[in-house]
Amino acid sequence: MIASIASRSVPPFIPLAAWFAICAGLVVWAVVSSRRDLMKEIDRLEATLKRNEAHEVTVRSTEMIEFEEEEDEGACYAFQLKDDRIVFIVGQEYYPSAKFPNTDFSLVSIQDGDGRCIEELIYKRGHKLKPCRMIPAKFKSEMLLPDHLEVIRGKLPELESLLTVAYQNRGLRTAIHA
Repeated sequence: MIASIASRSVPPFIPLAAWFAICAGLVVWAVVSSRRDLMKEIDRLEATLKRNEAHEVTVRSTEMIEFEEEEDEGACYAFQLKDDRIVFIVGQEYYPSAKFPNTDFSLVSIQDGDGRCIEELIYKRGHKLKPCRMIPAKFKSEMLLPDHLEVIRGKLPELESLLTVAYQNRGLRTAIHA
């Protein structure tokens, strides 16, 4: 634009109009693209409202073991339940906080129209729970850790041997969801 003004060969409004057209095209493209994404999200949330469904898992425990995090895999806990069962809570959402891990909490997952979890909430009713012990990452790598919300039979004092045997046998796990 400066070159055309200096040379006086092209009127200054032509480069200005060209740049305006380019910018206007980019703005229109961005608005249309954003609107399309926004409409998809609105449809998804409306389907979630129509489904009106949430799944709640309640955990009540007075004993818990924490596994040391390795790289960026998220927090991992094993909570002792009644009837000699242990439930595992695993994921990025479960890092320790002022009231978590807790003696009495619920994980509530809100389901979209297709049944996929779009949001998970943690309701804490009990007291902050300190781990009985921490299993170091170097030992954790020699264990077969259950998935999030997976339940195994056993007691916390024997957990390391249960998971080490499972790692060696690769078949001890039983998926009984809480």
